[in-house]
Amino acid sequence: MNHTQYAGSSRKRGWRRLAGWLILVLVVPGLAWLGWRAVLAWQCVGRLREDVHRLQALAEANPAGPKGVDGLAVLSALRADVDALEDAAGPFLALAPHLGWLPQIGPTVQAAPHLLECSQHLLRAGELAAGALGPALNDPDSGFSLQKMVAALAASRDQWPAVQRELAAGRQARERIEAAQLHPRVQAMLALLDRYLPLLEAGVEGAYWVPDLLGAEGSRSYLILVQNEDELRATGGFISGAAWVEVRDGKVVEMAFEDSYAVDDLRRPYPPPPQPLRDFMAAEQLLFRDSNWSPDFPTSAEVALTLYAMGKGRQADGVIALDQHAIEALIGGLGTLQVEGYPHPVTGENVLKAAREAWAPTAGITEEWWEHRKDFMAALFQAALRRLEEEPEQVDWMTLAGALWDVLQQRHMLIFVREAGPREWLHARGWDGALRDASGDFLMVLDTNMGFNKVNAVVQQSLEYLVDLSHPEEPRADLRVRHTHPLQGWQGVCRQEARYDMTYEQMTQRCYWNYLRVLAPRGSELIEGRGHPIPAEALLRGKPYDGEVIVSEEDGKQAFGALMLLEPGRTLDTRLVYRLPADIIGSDSAAGRNVYSLTVQKQPGTQAVPLRVMVVLPADAQILDVSPTPAARGRNTLTFEFRLSTDQSLRVVWRGAER
Repeated sequence: MNHTQYAGSSRKRGWRRLAGWLILVLVVPGLAWLGWRAVLAWQCVGRLREDVHRLQALAEANPAGPKGVDGLAVLSALRADVDALEDAAGPFLALAPHLGWLPQIGPTVQAAPHLLECSQHLLRAGELAAGALGPALNDPDSGFSLQKMVAALAASRDQWPAVQRELAAGRQARERIEAAQLHPRVQAMLALLDRYLPLLEAGVEGAYWVPDLLGAEGSRSYLILVQNEDELRATGGFISGAAWVEVRDGKVVEMAFEDSYAVDDLRRPYPPPPQPLRDFMAAEQLLFRDSNWSPDFPTSAEVALTLYAMGKGRQADGVIALDQHAIEALIGGLGTLQVEGYPHPVTGENVLKAAREAWAPTAGITEEWWEHRKDFMAALFQAALRRLEEEPEQVDWMTLAGALWDVLQQRHMLIFVREAGPREWLHARGWDGALRDASGDFLMVLDTNMGFNKVNAVVQQSLEYLVDLSHPEEPRADLRVRHTHPLQGWQGVCRQEARYDMTYEQMTQRCYWNYLRVLAPRGSELIEGRGHPIPAEALLRGKPYDGEVIVSEEDGKQAFGALMLLEPGRTLDTRLVYRLPADIIGSDSAAGRNVYSLTVQKQPGTQAVPLRVMVVLPADAQILDVSPTPAARGRNTLTFEFRLSTDQSLRVVWRGAER
């Protein structure tokens, strides 16, 4: 090696040594700094686990809900530790969106910034809410009460919009998270969030209006309709009883329950009934117990208020309807009750059994039995009120809130109020039972028991709905409604008559006279379909029914109605084919897209009716978007499977068909 080569090699080694020292001086401290931040982040994670365990311990120590001061302290600690975690993990969070490629944990790491942001907003909302409710939750002397809650909500009214904003920001962060690929533990946490976040949002919105509804600005009165879905009617069931309730400052100042038959003042002229009630039940007047004919609950509620005022001379501010499912769920949150006149403790699990035992005419069908057959329900209302007002510490408030959410979502409870603000809030949530506005297709199937019995307790229903869009300018619907009466071994004759049996079970083992109504978009035209002929001797009026489908318009919808008679042990299929209005298919001419949407509204009082929907598209359709995911998919056919525990909807977007 010559001198020049040696000198060049020496210089290279010098530069390498210098580079090595620079790496040691710059990179190693950087790695140490990152390691230190990682240690800090891990310590924050440890503190977060401790905070969560503390919150769980508080909840377990008091199932009715931790005291606000304790819960607020834990929430504040949680938020402080989440903020500290964000600060400590800052460098890693900046890299997280680019680390989705990491095996197994990549998607979870990638979602970390959004998970952290969601947590921060929700914790801040919790802090604000706990602070607003502090006066109601932290009184060491008298404990929690509805009166104190109403007072606290009224006093903190201007704070709830800030809570709403934090929840909205938390929801936006949640919607940026794709949960399917995340770690199973994170998926489970998000599933819980997805269940309870809507409840929190509704509760925060309601916190703004509840003081008014519970009489903070003056007394409010409500008519409570107890509906029996075993004798199904349009808004949930036959109106068995009614309670007048007046509240002031969160306290019930008057409550009176009575049999629905006792409401009417028959000395007064009542309006004529809907024609099917006249034709098929021999009704001559529209009485209070039949006021819920319209499936649009605000309409039925106004009728009930009018008829109640005619009979009792009182005008209420709103109407609350609840069925047996709602009573079971809500009593479950109140705990074990002692009901006057009933020898055993009553819970959510046995309340219906207790009501039926108390109803049974053990000494025969007598006038005394008639006058007292619904005393149990009046006593149950009183026992529930005593628990809420005198023993609130025995109420499982979290269970009660969850039960209230479920029965409202599933249409086992409907609420109508005349005051504009709360009315709009209830309508936006779908809790007022109004018929839903639908820009596309609409379907609601309604049963009305006209047999003076309780057979809906056993009768089963299923639906198949085929929508043929192969010629989009002439969409057609083909609906099949199946009713099954599963009772086997029945032998008898079907006679429509108003009579009582000696047990409630016997009332469920009779024939089913049902007026079936199908609500479709206004302008729909019946093409094919008939009801089922019924001989004269099986009908109350003694006139035969020829199966004619009655076409009418109800509450802005097209209605197709038909009477049917189902014997025990039999199955009956009813088919209707009708032309849908062409404008149910939306279009974007510039993009060449067609949109079909369907809203299916659940009949209140029913339980998870099976529904199959088949959508047939044009032969040349190119499907662009479908929601929800279909159960089956053919070349131009989509099949969806639903259970109507709540309202359902679907949407199909396609291109290629000429309109």
